[in-house]
Amino acid sequence: MTTTKPPTEPPGGVEALVGRDTGWQPFDCEAWRAERLLAASGLTDPAYHPRPGATHPPLVPPTYPVAVRLDTEALGIPDAPSRLNGGNTIRWLEPARLGERLQRRTTITSVDTKDGRSGRLVFYTLESTFRRPDTERIVATTRNITIRRYPNPDSGVGTGSRSPKQAGEDEKLPVLLKVTPTTRDLVRYAAGSDDYYEVHYDEPFARRTGLPGVISHGLLKLAWFARAALEWAGPGAVLRELSGSYRGVDLVGREFTVHGGPSDPRAEDGPGGTTALTLVGRSADGAVTTSGHAVVDVSERA
Repeated sequence: MTTTKPPTEPPGGVEALVGRDTGWQPFDCEAWRAERLLAASGLTDPAYHPRPGATHPPLVPPTYPVAVRLDTEALGIPDAPSRLNGGNTIRWLEPARLGERLQRRTTITSVDTKDGRSGRLVFYTLESTFRRPDTERIVATTRNITIRRYPNPDSGVGTGSRSPKQAGEDEKLPVLLKVTPTTRDLVRYAAGSDDYYEVHYDEPFARRTGLPGVISHGLLKLAWFARAALEWAGPGAVLRELSGSYRGVDLVGREFTVHGGPSDPRAEDGPGGTTALTLVGRSADGAVTTSGHAVVDVSERA
């Protein structure tokens, strides 16, 4: 019986993918998808949930534009033994509501290759723009770093993630949120985002890739960042910007803690009543596995 070994080198010419884009494609703000994303993240802010007698439909979840999976292979990005999410950024320019049909256009803006201790990593930076088709007004912009890892066959297959820093980094930031993800949460998030990568539900598969078990989606941790920022700001606050960088993994059934606070407590609020927050996510053992920031706006609280 012949078995196919996983590739150890990326295909040649991946740098030529820079500039490739999808063109404008329909992007629907679907209620069923939003419901599953909200259920997984636990966000209860009324602005994102249907209310009887409300004049307008609820807002889409804060991370909706980055949560809905993009077909990267259609852009020419090859699959690999390990697929990693390096980080995500979202900037909201206008509100979007459930039921709207937007347009999305995604471009590969850079491709970088690095050699790690256990293999080769290829970093693809994808930038997306979301607009209203009738007015062409920009609603949101996003950036995603997707990683394909080609392991060294002598080192075994591993995640290739950076070593998480231990407790002590930003240790003065207060706790904003504590969650313990369940398998049900991950299944809900997988359904809402169309992300069915096996490391998020198949333990034997996850362990074969070098992981210690089933891990949370990076974007689910970003959704917890959004929830923590909005709960910190209080009812009526609006999320303008959000980012997350994933430097370690978090296991299902293990507590994940979000720490955060104003990036500069001495500074006054920014333009229009905005506040920038520093956010740090720690695993159950205290390691910093996620870091990022948020900008919340309380000027429209009324």
